[in-house]
Amino acid sequence: MKPVIPALLACFITAFSVAQDVRLNDSVIFINNIPVALYSKELSKSTPRYNMEVYSFDDYVLIKAEVIKFNAPVAELRPFYYYELSFPPMADTFALYIEEEAFPLVLAKFIRDYDLINKNELNKKNVTRFIS
Repeated sequence: MKPVIPALLACFITAFSVAQDVRLNDSVIFINNIPVALYSKELSKSTPRYNMEVYSFDDYVLIKAEVIKFNAPVAELRPFYYYELSFPPMADTFALYIEEEAFPLVLAKFIRDYDLINKNELNKKNVTRFIS
């Protein structure tokens, strides 16, 4: 039992030291307190959701996210909303359904986890991996 406790403690310390911090202010996405990209958001027609655009520091659009309402095919079901993500530098688009937390934070976590933006531009290899 005694050798297990130091091993678990080492695992927790390693996990906390490796974890990356994602933070948003009014227009900048920070990962580990380093500015990665700029973003803007506007309230869409569906009240609690935002359309977003992520920019490089050179003012190029890297990622666009648009809220789209999907009307249910039968009257008994409610419509739902999903995001259409597009990557203008790659001319690539795909749909994404997010139900959990605020979408700007979710998108920032995707940028961090998949390393989508690197050196002020879109990392095309990682975007392909993210889409698949």
